[in-house]
Amino acid sequence: MSVSRKSSATSRNVLVPQNSVGGSFLSLIDWSDPDEMLGLLIDYVDDEAIASQDAARSNFLHELSRELGSVADQGLDSAARIEQTLREVHDSQPTEFASDEVMVHMAACIEELRRIDGVSNGGA
Repeated sequence: MSVSRKSSATSRNVLVPQNSVGGSFLSLIDWSDPDEMLGLLIDYVDDEAIASQDAARSNFLHELSRELGSVADQGLDSAARIEQTLREVHDSQPTEFASDEVMVHMAACIEELRRIDGVSNGGA
């Protein structure tokens, strides 16, 4: 499995009409795809780094984004491997950012990857 930044998150999205009058579309994301989840996590961290008004947080998020990009570049072959590697990255971050919304989101992604791995291996 390999993840390319930005492209992975959009390549498998499906556009579905939100309503027939306005002609707007809603993008559906395949949450069961570990590669796509990693790509979306990277996109989210990138967006938060750009939007952050706090220099220390912005620097932290840019560094986290680089680390996540390195994870994606490894081409990990399963949800379990991605989960394990993301957990290592998560746990190695500075404690002053432990309650940051990005870290909370990252923890949720790790738990979802664990669920995906359980389902794909016959669990629930």
